[in-house]
Amino acid sequence: MLDIVKNGYEVPFKSFPPEAEFPNNATVRDNLEAAQQLVKDYLAQKVLRIVEQKPRCVNPLGLVSKKVNGQIKYRLIFDGSR
Repeated sequence: MLDIVKNGYEVPFKSFPPEAEFPNNATVRDNLEAAQQLVKDYLAQKVLRIVEQKPRCVNPLGLVSKKVNGQIKYRLIFDGSR
């Protein structure tokens, strides 16, 4: 259980699926500066970490926005639909 908390859950595949890399959603491409700033903030907060080896599957990111007190606030989302 501690290994899952520390390293995340690893699905026990019978065989590995093929490698895949998907482009980010249009919401990220259209608001690239906001997405990059969120990633920097998440890295600083240790919500994200940089890995040494590229994952077998790279899923796209998306952005959702909400107007709060006249300002647009963004939230980064993981698109696991693929």
